[in-house]
Amino acid sequence: MKKIVVIGCGKVSLKHFKAISYLERRKKIKLVAICDSDIKKMNSLNLSKSVKKYNSISKLIKKENFDIVSILTPSGHHYKNVIQCVGNAKTIIIEKPIALRVSNAKKMISICKKKKVNLYVVLQNRFNPAVLFAREIIKKKKIGKIFLTTVRLRWSRNEKYFNLAKWRGTWRYDGGVIANQCSHHIDLLQWISGMPKSVIAKTINAHDIKIKVEDTAVSILKYKDKNKLGLIEATVATRPCDLEGSISILGKNGSIVLDGFNASKINTFKLNNISKVQEKKFLKKINKINSLKVNGHLNFYSNIISHNKLKEKILSKYEGISSLKIINAIYKSSFKSKEILLTENLNSKLGFN
Repeated sequence: MKKIVVIGCGKVSLKHFKAISYLERRKKIKLVAICDSDIKKMNSLNLSKSVKKYNSISKLIKKENFDIVSILTPSGHHYKNVIQCVGNAKTIIIEKPIALRVSNAKKMISICKKKKVNLYVVLQNRFNPAVLFAREIIKKKKIGKIFLTTVRLRWSRNEKYFNLAKWRGTWRYDGGVIANQCSHHIDLLQWISGMPKSVIAKTINAHDIKIKVEDTAVSILKYKDKNKLGLIEATVATRPCDLEGSISILGKNGSIVLDGFNASKINTFKLNNISKVQEKKFLKKINKINSLKVNGHLNFYSNIISHNKLKEKILSKYEGISSLKIINAIYKSSFKSKEILLTENLNSKLGFN
């Protein structure tokens, strides 16, 4: 049974602990220790008394033996935390995004390869049956050549949310809606539709909230194929509540729309020249997918701790950098008010300092 430690006990950690607990009851994994600078936060967690608590990563590394470490700290700490842990675990798991700067992500990947450490970014939505259905349909060219892929993330995050922690809404540790809330959808966009050639973006602050980063962004993605575009509309300024988190894929022979806030449902699936028999088969499959209760983090951990073809198909050991390149390009385009090629140096004057 593999031993795991968790570093960072913020809000997102609850999803991780729930997944780990489920697998622990099935004797697949064992949580041995957690680490956070906030002792009260750790003590408030409903975990087994056998789980040790540390307020220092160096102390945890010195005293514990473990196979897997999950790093759930603010994004701006990911690079430093990976460097601290790289010689002490066979597998390192990082919450999205992999880092805030492409240069740091490349260094992390290089070091992990050298040390033969598996480095996985938590891209749990890739395992969603709805996403896998869309990938399969596209791979089989059912919807034809894709000409437009659109992300629409219309969420609501108010001042209370940003006040939950000092790092929220800062360039150094968090990033705005593009780096934080929209990063999963950006990953799915490029995983489904491919990497763009360039980005044109504009970001704003729609509300008078004391944050240094953007809460709203619109980005146009251009591809090598001149007859193909992408669009990312992302905001956490929606009021009074969340509206949607959808991905639309439009092809010359059909369309797919995924929604459910984490792309877990198939909202629309239309094809040209489809027989009633085929339509009925697809409808049956879609209804089955939409009836499933998806636990993304459980799916992620279940695959990470086992050796299976699905994991290798969906998540290579060093994924996460592709979406980060798009994120950095969006910010650079907005700051410089011009089109940015994905082949450019994406680290200059980004705000992540």
